[in-house]
Amino acid sequence: MKEFVFILLITFAVFSSAAFLSYFCAVFFTKIAHRFNLLDYPAERKTHRNPTPFLGGIGIFLSFWATIFLSLLAAKIVSHRISIFQLVQSALPAIIYAVPKIFGIFIGGLIVLVVGFLDDKFNWTPLRKLLGQIFAALILMHLGFSISLFEGWGFFGYLVTF
Repeated sequence: MKEFVFILLITFAVFSSAAFLSYFCAVFFTKIAHRFNLLDYPAERKTHRNPTPFLGGIGIFLSFWATIFLSLLAAKIVSHRISIFQLVQSALPAIIYAVPKIFGIFIGGLIVLVVGFLDDKFNWTPLRKLLGQIFAALILMHLGFSISLFEGWGFFGYLVTF
């Protein structure tokens, strides 16, 4: 019972930090966007009626990854301090194994974030944006990521999933 309560508290702490970081980043980056005129103004092909900040994606990206890294840190701290928790001890090798892959996803996501911001700010052509996204996907492919959703679809499945 004691272990369950402790794990519940850790889960609540991670959730609370994610909620706080998301709110803080949304407010902070909205103010920064307005201050530096990083806004998307209404136009003929736009759906919004008021200027909209470009930096929302950066706030989401930072709060998401801060939560992931804080969770990994919490798992490592808990596993070193409290050896009686079999759940944490059994999960730690999987976490350590996953860290390089998580870092690869972080780099790929960072590239997509930068490409999206530059597209918003400078109105990139679809081809330039696609090339940036392909570059991010190639990094993930290099790290061994693949999509098996279309595995049985023959050549088309290969084209979709590389």
